[in-house]
Amino acid sequence: MRPVERAARAADSCIARFGGKAFDPASNRDCVKLAAHCLHAQGIGTPKLKGLRYRTVEGAARHMKRMGFNDLVQAVDDLGIEAIPLARALPGFIIAIPTDNGLFGPAALGICLNHREAFGFFGGIAQSVIVHDHIKAWRTF
Repeated sequence: MRPVERAARAADSCIARFGGKAFDPASNRDCVKLAAHCLHAQGIGTPKLKGLRYRTVEGAARHMKRMGFNDLVQAVDDLGIEAIPLARALPGFIIAIPTDNGLFGPAALGICLNHREAFGFFGGIAQSVIVHDHIKAWRTF
């Protein structure tokens, strides 16, 4: 299977697993687990998340700080995947979208569905939305 096909299937897998479900860190439904699921489906490991457990957003933020990251963008950059302009994003690529949450810095993570649409937790539910602004996007192959 070509990498672009594997990335598209990973995006579909994220939609199947998370779509329409409520944001709930205690049930492994948050933007970090969403991005990790997408990366794992493409064969990209996330070793710092191995065995990581948290029940609240605050607990997740504490773990991130202990690992030495100030925000989620810095954590994804640490994986060593290439940052790209949003216009080059393909289905299955990771995107950082502005949020007012503040616990994880200025961004939440989502999955690109195309160069203008992303899937992630918006309004407390996993769904796709039109991206009007983004902080960063990363290619996964």
